[in-house]
Amino acid sequence: MFQVSSFKFRVSSFKFRVSSFKFRVSSFKFQISERLLVL
Repeated sequence: MFQVSSFKFRVSSFKFRVSSFKFRVSSFKFQISERLLVL
């Protein structure tokens, strides 16, 4: 039971990392497109 909960915790933290990484990438793309529009 404890192993299962720790595994679930790991999976959720991994998903959180992936989503934060996606958010960073999208914000980075947004900044690039803004600069291109300014140019």
